[in-house]
Amino acid sequence: MGVANDKARSADPQQSRDEGLRKAIGFSKIMLLINLIYFGWRATHIAKSIFAVNALQVAAFVAFLIIEWTYAVTGLLNALLLTGLGKKWTPQKPMRIEGNDVPYIDIFLPCYGESLDIIRDTVLASIHQDYPADKYRVVLLDDGNSAEAKHLISKLRSEHPAARLYYAARGSEVKIHSKAANIQYGLEHVRTLEGGAAPYFGLLDIDMIPTRQWLRNTIPFLLEDKQVALAGSAQKFYNLPKGFTLASRYHLETDVMQRLFDANKKALCMGSGYLARCDVFESLGGFPTMVKQEDTFIVSIILQAHGYKTRLLEEEHQHGLYALTFTDVSKAHAKWMSGIIHAYSLFSHPIMSGKPLGTKIGGVFPILHLTVLRLFMMLSLPTILLLARSQVVPNVGSNELALTMVLAAAAYSSSYVLSWYLSIAANGTVSLDDGQRLWHLPYQFKGLWWLVQHSLFGEAHMPKFVTTGADALLTKKFASSGALGRFLHIVVKDGAWMHLTYFTLLVLSLWQTAQHGLVLRSTSPSAALAASVFYPPFTKILAECLYQALIPIQYLMQPNPDLLVRETLLNRDAKTGVATPKKDAITPPTPPFWGTLGYSGFMWAWFGAAPVLLANAIYA
Repeated sequence: MGVANDKARSADPQQSRDEGLRKAIGFSKIMLLINLIYFGWRATHIAKSIFAVNALQVAAFVAFLIIEWTYAVTGLLNALLLTGLGKKWTPQKPMRIEGNDVPYIDIFLPCYGESLDIIRDTVLASIHQDYPADKYRVVLLDDGNSAEAKHLISKLRSEHPAARLYYAARGSEVKIHSKAANIQYGLEHVRTLEGGAAPYFGLLDIDMIPTRQWLRNTIPFLLEDKQVALAGSAQKFYNLPKGFTLASRYHLETDVMQRLFDANKKALCMGSGYLARCDVFESLGGFPTMVKQEDTFIVSIILQAHGYKTRLLEEEHQHGLYALTFTDVSKAHAKWMSGIIHAYSLFSHPIMSGKPLGTKIGGVFPILHLTVLRLFMMLSLPTILLLARSQVVPNVGSNELALTMVLAAAAYSSSYVLSWYLSIAANGTVSLDDGQRLWHLPYQFKGLWWLVQHSLFGEAHMPKFVTTGADALLTKKFASSGALGRFLHIVVKDGAWMHLTYFTLLVLSLWQTAQHGLVLRSTSPSAALAASVFYPPFTKILAECLYQALIPIQYLMQPNPDLLVRETLLNRDAKTGVATPKKDAITPPTPPFWGTLGYSGFMWAWFGAAPVLLANAIYA
């Protein structure tokens, strides 16, 4: 057995990414200090104004401070992670195992209602790995118990007799925990096959096409250190259109922040494209199925709580399908929120209940960040409607308001500088103002309501969960190709009426505020607006709310994703039939101008110019 470094990746882009991350790590401390000064001054400024204004105004000041902090906290947490985890960061050295003296691996492909062409492509890529054919098995785990899928596997076995390919199904559909329980079934099923279970197992989502090097380049991370229980690669996609409105900010997470976690051997399981040790999961009582979030970062939390390490390769070894329609993305976020909230139950489960308090706090922190932040944002939206007609920062002293605006410019400028370095570290795939994805919030609230239904009425009243791929098939089946039909479906059935209603209410509120400020004819109406909607941090939040509320309209103005032909994104080997995503299809789309220099540049300019432009009004 030989393990060697792989020098194949391009040096120049990688060096640029590494340098961007180094600069981000170095600058993160400065950004945190400047923001600490700014938010400290904001709190002090409000405290000093308590006896100069009425209680309602104080409440407005405090409410906006909480909202402003809520919208800034993601950037601040990233800076904290850069400062803390960055101490151990060094560029990862890719590895590869050579020869035929390699360990046995069982590869699981869980599926549940996806189309046969997608299943076929993943199976074919899996059985044609650059790995000795007698050293790994591929098992399709079909929770849909589909006769068509079973026939497909039988056909592929006859066409590829050297492949060790199997079909397995539990024989019944599972509404909750289907994927996690399906994986556990796979671990049990391979024990019944000739030779028994392999010491390692791998997992691929059924829409993920692995590279030929996936096994050879991943297994060394497990062989190098016996405490590494799981190692995998990030989920990347080959069907994202350029400038796609609904795309999540996953590049910042997978291409930048997870490099820091991996350097500390605490990378997150991405739910697909990983290899793991069977004996570790056996010692835990099997694959975790106790929470609805199933197999993603919950697995990492459990493994790390039991003293194991988890790794994430920086190389790309899997490319799959992203949910492209408004319908599918909104459903995915409802399911995501339901699973994340339900993850709190993990800490009362025997697998975690006996762990030290520090271990539990370390495990619950990412869940707290994901849930509490989104809950605060849900509460912020109606509050912003109310605050749009009120003063949000004290202006009892003109010098103090000017100082607040200058400190705000410094704090937000430092955030932009850090975002610039992170954008370089992400190879330009992250915009300076990547936003908070506020348009997700109604659907994430729906996920919360599902859990309320579960608590009140039991699991029988929960909605029927299906995979994202199966959802996409249903969406395409009932989709309308006409512009009017798409509009009515998104607005009425998918709930985009909530976004448009919010946009209308916020515009009306801002219009009334502007009218109110103009007709007051007070000593300084402009100065009043400077402490309200023209206060740069509030202007930025208002602009983001308006922009995000129009996401459904922006989506409708883009080409209909249902018309995308998947085959045009693939190169297919004429002999083996193996599909490989085209290079331009897997090249991540760069942010549009509006998301980089357009919106970000305008807001940065406003932060710098506002203290100067409004100085006369403030000092009048």
